[in-house]
Amino acid sequence: MITMKRITTTLLIATVLSMASAFAQSGSTGPLKWVLRNNTLTISGDGDMPDYAQAISVPWWQYKESIHSIVIEIGVKSIGEIAFSNCVNLTSVTIPNTVTRIGSMAFNGCKNLTSINIPISVISIKDFAFSGSSLSSINIPRSVTDIERAFFGCHSLISIDVEDENNTYASDQGVLYNKDKTTLLFCPQGKAGAYVTPNSVISIKNEAFYGCRNLTLVTITNGVTNIGYNAFFSCTNLTSVAIPNSVATIGSHAFSMCSNLASIHLPGNLTHIAPLTFGLSTNLASVTIPRSVTSIGFAAFHACTSLTSITSLNPVPPIVDVSFPEVDKNACTLYVPIESVLAYKNADEWKEFNIQGIEVDIEIIDADALKIYPNPTTGELQFAISDYSISNIEIFDVYGRIQKIGHISYIEKSHIVLDIAHLQTGIYFIKITTKQGEIIKKIIKQ
Repeated sequence: MITMKRITTTLLIATVLSMASAFAQSGSTGPLKWVLRNNTLTISGDGDMPDYAQAISVPWWQYKESIHSIVIEIGVKSIGEIAFSNCVNLTSVTIPNTVTRIGSMAFNGCKNLTSINIPISVISIKDFAFSGSSLSSINIPRSVTDIERAFFGCHSLISIDVEDENNTYASDQGVLYNKDKTTLLFCPQGKAGAYVTPNSVISIKNEAFYGCRNLTLVTITNGVTNIGYNAFFSCTNLTSVAIPNSVATIGSHAFSMCSNLASIHLPGNLTHIAPLTFGLSTNLASVTIPRSVTSIGFAAFHACTSLTSITSLNPVPPIVDVSFPEVDKNACTLYVPIESVLAYKNADEWKEFNIQGIEVDIEIIDADALKIYPNPTTGELQFAISDYSISNIEIFDVYGRIQKIGHISYIEKSHIVLDIAHLQTGIYFIKITTKQGEIIKKIIKQ
């Protein structure tokens, strides 16, 4: 039997819930007002939304899980930093044409946000603005001039499309570039399969392919000169990267944690392998180091535990800085120019590998470009080099130690006479650096 008391209690509870919904929650944020009613947060007023240094300072923070939609009304000029961070149930956002800036981490962690319309008024979208959101594609209007890291951490994003009228950015197959497509800025982290860069590209920016876990093959077209740090960090399904000889610099950590990358052939213009370039790329089995490389940075091949074959084409052992920690050197064969076996066997860290000599053409540019005579010599060497401008000369012994350059008794354009009478009898390597590349020749001092 239902008592009058139970009925009264039920009606009271219903009334309280109805009143809570009707009156909702409200407050201010800088010059603006906010109201949360029926799971919709509405921001109104005239002016900029404040930036917040920490999420707990956001006035609606305690209600964040109740926010399913956000309506920002005309008059609001900016969306503050961290403003809607971790609104995990947010599914829709309305942004008016008065907003010009979206602050960093504004929608960070809004994992159920699958789409967003950026109005033509927006100029700047700051770093990590949509990190952790579930956006699959985004259209960048002509007004935006600052957006490069806004979608970092959006692992569902497969395409960034830029309006043709935008004067700062462009897109190619969903990848973000500067306007003239000379710099690859950001590849959406959900992009899958193979990708070939346009022929116009000169530089791949820092972290450009960071965390692109579904990419399997990247072909970098000839003309690219720089690959930035962390460029391919944690591309865990990447099996192959084609790097042209035009690349002269590769930043640190560039291929770290590429756990399915099995082999790599480094470009012929590279002179230094940066620290941790291949760190934790545990499936890397073979690497070819070009003759142009003279130094390898700290832990460049850290924990490359599958490494069984290294080919180093430089007759002078590159300087290493604890470059192969956790690599089983006893199980890894190091192939070097046959005339340089002794040098590698006496070089720190290199000597710990299983070293085998191979026949290698040590010319880097035209073999006929440099004439050295007499060779063997008892003291004087003459150089005749055609069509190249010499910038440096170095002499190394078979142990890779640089030797003091002797007296240059004559130099005119590309003809040099060098006195090496001070050197002991034996085999040496002379390296001529030009603007077009390097030439390495073996000389014999009698």
